[in-house]
Amino acid sequence: HLATQPGEWHCVLDDDAQPVPGFRQTMAAALTVAPAPIVSFYLGTSRPPQWQHQIRQAIKQADKVTASWITTQGFIHGVAVAIRADLIPDMLDHTKGCERGFDFAIRDWARNTGRHIAFSWPSQVDHNDGPTLIGKHPDGEPRQRPRKAHRYGTRHAWTTTAVEIT
Repeated sequence: HLATQPGEWHCVLDDDAQPVPGFRQTMAAALTVAPAPIVSFYLGTSRPPQWQHQIRQAIKQADKVTASWITTQGFIHGVAVAIRADLIPDMLDHTKGCERGFDFAIRDWARNTGRHIAFSWPSQVDHNDGPTLIGKHPDGEPRQRPRKAHRYGTRHAWTTTAVEIT
């Protein structure tokens, strides 16, 4: 549906997303300076576990330089994702028939097409960490730790300043 709508960006939120107050205005301001064509407004604490050390290092660096963004090509959380509208048809073509979750499908598309993903810092959306509605997660792993944002809150101003997860 969004691929047929006018606009520069389109955003999808999970049904268990908890946006900051005034999210629409915050999102609009953030997307005007986003350093990547794919934006996640959520950076989580427990998934993926193998990335948490690098995420914490990037957070320290982001705080040190007052970065608005943390970037990567490695993964994405699907709680709140915005994609530049002109890229949506290509993403849909690439992910057609994918049986994995849409966050995995978008990550694979981003990797295969060399596109970076930017995470807002802090997260503009938190996650209501309840039981899954789909029964079993695509990776088959149980979720035992809380799925919450590393930091959740608003910014006074958005800049293009970003740090890379390495």
